[in-house]
This record gives sequence, C-alpha cells and structure tokens, in this order.
Amino acid sequence: MNERKASHQDEIERSWARAAAAGLRPDQSLSSLEIEDVDDGSRLIDAANPVLTRMAEDLDGTGYSVILADRDARLVDLRFGDRRLEDLMADDGAIRGRRFTEHSSGTNSLATVHEIRAPLRVFGDEHYIEGMRKFACYGMPVIHPTTNRLEGVVDISCLTHEDNALLGPMIRRAVGEIQDRLLERSHERERRLFIAFQDAVRRFQYDPVVAVGEGITLTNRLGADLVEPVDQAVLRAAAVGSARGVRLPSSVALSSGVDVDLAWLEVEPRLYVVRMLPRAPGAHNEVDRPARAHSRRPSRPPRLSFLVRGESGTGRTTALRAADPDVRIIDSARLFDQSPTEWLKTLSDAAGRQDHLVGIEHIELLPPLVARRVREMLTDAAPWFAFTETSSPTSAHTELRHLARLADETKELIPLRSTPHRIPEYAETMLQELAPTKHLTSSAAAMLAGRQWRGNLSELREVLARASARSAGNALLPSDFGLAPESEQASPLAALARSERDAILAALAKSQANKTTAARELGVSRTTLYKKMRDLGIPG
Repeated sequence: MNERKASHQDEIERSWARAAAAGLRPDQSLSSLEIEDVDDGSRLIDAANPVLTRMAEDLDGTGYSVILADRDARLVDLRFGDRRLEDLMADDGAIRGRRFTEHSSGTNSLATVHEIRAPLRVFGDEHYIEGMRKFACYGMPVIHPTTNRLEGVVDISCLTHEDNALLGPMIRRAVGEIQDRLLERSHERERRLFIAFQDAVRRFQYDPVVAVGEGITLTNRLGADLVEPVDQAVLRAAAVGSARGVRLPSSVALSSGVDVDLAWLEVEPRLYVVRMLPRAPGAHNEVDRPARAHSRRPSRPPRLSFLVRGESGTGRTTALRAADPDVRIIDSARLFDQSPTEWLKTLSDAAGRQDHLVGIEHIELLPPLVARRVREMLTDAAPWFAFTETSSPTSAHTELRHLARLADETKELIPLRSTPHRIPEYAETMLQELAPTKHLTSSAAAMLAGRQWRGNLSELREVLARASARSAGNALLPSDFGLAPESEQASPLAALARSERDAILAALAKSQANKTTAARELGVSRTTLYKKMRDLGIPG
C-alpha cells in the first residue's frame, strides 16, 4: 500500500514539473483557453454516448460530473448532476471544446491521464491550478482494443467533501463498456467498408480501387501496383479530414509520377472507396464517370440489416415496422414455450423468403447454441434481417456478440427519461392518435416531463390513454392522470446508490464472494466495503 502511495505521489510530482516547465502558473485562469469545434459524429462520441447517458442518469441530482475528452485532450461531452457544480467547473475552464493538456491546464485527471495513458485520481491540493483544488477527480484512459491507440479520457469529478471511493469502479466499468462499443463499431465499419470495396472491385475491374479510412487500407491488384504507401497515407488523411469539412481532392499526382482523377464513394464518415482513373495528357476530368455508372443501378434504397438496442418500451418493434410494415417478427421469447427445433424452423421459413424484413426480437434471450445456428442460417440464406436487444453488449455471451455483428448498423434508442424536454412533444403526438380532441395543459406537461418513465414510450401511451378516458373535458389536468409521486425523485442519491450496489455485487460475483479480493477489485479497503454493504443492504 505504501509503495502504491509513493508511486502515486511520484506521478503527481512529475506532472507538476511538466506543467511548470511549460511555463504554467498555479494562479493562472483557464477561462482564456480557446474553444474549438467538436466533431459530434466521431467514433468516440458515438461509442460513449449511451454509456455517458446511463452514468448521467445515475448521477442526476448529485454533486458529481462525468466528462469525456478526445484523443487531443479536447472536452467533447460534459454531464453534471446539478447546476451548481456545472457553474463551478465552467468558472475553472471546463467548457466543451477546450483542450485540457498539462501544458494548458496542469495536473488534473483529464490532462495527466491523457499524458501518461493510465488511470489517476487527483484530489484537492494535488491539482496544479489553484482553482481546481476544491475538486476530487478520477480519470481513466479509453484505449481502442484493436489498435491500442488512445481514443480519449473519461473523468468523474466532485467537490472534495463529496469524494466517494466507489467512483473508481464506476469509471472502470464505464470505460470498459465504451471500449467494447469501440470494438463492436470497428468490426461493423470494417465489414461495411470491405463489402463496399468488393462491390467496387467487381464493378470497376479494370481500374485501380483503394478503400481507405482511419487505420484501414485495402487495394485491388491494380491499386497495389500503382499506389505506394505514401499515396495511401495521403488518401487516408483526406478521408479523415473530410469529417472536419476538408474538401476531398478530385485528382492527385501519385509518387510514381502518374496523374489520376479520383472518384470518392463514401461508405460512412471517414470511410471511402476510391476509384482511380489514370489521366492521359490533355484528357478531360472524368471524375463523374462512377456516378453515372452508379446511377444505372436500381434506385431503391439499400436494404441494410440492423440491430435496434434499447430499454423496454423505447420502440424497438416500432423501428422494425417503420423499416418494413410487412416485417415478419420472430420473438426469441417463444423459446420458453417452443423447442429450439420448432423455433428455428419458423425462422428458417421466414428467412427463405426475400420479399420482407425478418425481425428477430429479444436476441439477448438466445442460448449460445441457438445464437450460433441463427448466425449460420442468416449467413447462408442472406435475407434482409434485423435484431432487437435489451441487454448491454458487455453482458452478452460470445455467440450473441458474433450474431450482433452481422448487422450493418446499430440503432440505439434513448430512454425517455434522458430527453425530458421532448416528453410533452411525444405526449401531444400520441394524443392526436388516442384522443384527437384532447390536449395537455402546461401544468400536466410539466408533470409528465418530470417523471422517470421506466416503461418509456409504452408507459407514456398507457398513462395518456387512461387520463383521456378519465378526463371530463378536452384539457388534461394533472389530476386526470392520478399518478403517485415517484420515490426516486424524493432522493436524488437513489440512482447513485443503485450504481454503487451494482459495482459491489459485480465485484463479489467475480471474486466468488471473497470480500478481500472484491475490495481489491473495487480499490477500497475491506472496512469501506463492509460499511458500504451494510448501508446498501447487501447481505454478507
């Protein structure tokens, strides 16, 4: 333990030395730091958003914040449990778009973690900048599982008197989920790029074809002969830069001396298939030739298979019907009253037809052997298919993860409570269908927006239907709903306590109820673990 403390103190001292060497003063204000644009479509933000949303729900009403910085130490997402903490941190420079490097912000759990690529707790006076010394902060790097590159940093901060030993396990769990999602997205992106590349190679078999993206390059034989590594780097840089608004080049002089026109086919942001057209001296630019060739293909939109993930009641089945009103739905829950053979036969019959979407619901209920058979069946039959899932991908077995990766894209449905400002809008839309003559009063709309809605859209619809039937007039009042106060709203710490309880139970399960090992996993003492277990009602 003493060695660990010494190592921590050494890391803090080295960070202070780096900040001082950069000319930073402890009394310096960070409010003058430049605010830069943030790429909302980055793969880090895409992977982290649902994880941060869940954390924000757990921390709502508490004095905690969760912050995400990207690989350049730029703050890209900030969530706060209460407005007072948001104002305090903004006064100390924590604004979306600012870079928190050690050279600009000194020692803290964003900048220093970014520097050392390792988890770090920075408490009170350990911060280099005086204005930050009222905070306790926990930071952990997000490392891409495939490339081992630093993708960003996740931080949880609070005032020092609200420090909580279980913030460390909470942030480790969150970073693990973000890294899982980055890996999942990476497989999806690579698969989509490879499919598009194969299609282009078939269509343009006499032209050099290159597929490029961040860290990815594919070439056909002609492309491999013509495009040197330095040319590949130029194309990759152009693909990545396009997400920041940089214009894609229409031609380039290759390192071999050959001038080529470039036809870019975007697969998704930062991923392109590039067709190269060697240009004869004096020839006209024919970069639009691929577009004309592409226009001869059928005009219907591509039927991409997809996965819809969300809580109960968020509209997973509705998403399937929106994609195809004639969708054939196969519910995995039927495995409770059907044999696997019967269930798979039903799926096989549906997958054998090509004229409609095959929707497999609740795939988290599939046993490993059934999930494997479903994957083989969908691969062989190649139907248009979609999945729905309620469980977190981190809790899925290996066969289920392989099955989910068959989908071309994933649609995350956000819980209703995460968008309270949209609830009155959703309610009015539902009322137009349920009871067109009814409308919400402002007080009723405010009441609905303030509730948790664990059943999401389905629960909201049921509540509106009952209130419409009960109301004597056209204006729906709060009294028409007959809703009891929600217990969780009376205690903003309830969600945080639930998150702490989950972390402890997970550690106990992993250690097979060995409390010494569980305490070590959580990064707390056995005394702290026992106290938390008593407070949270965990038997032991």
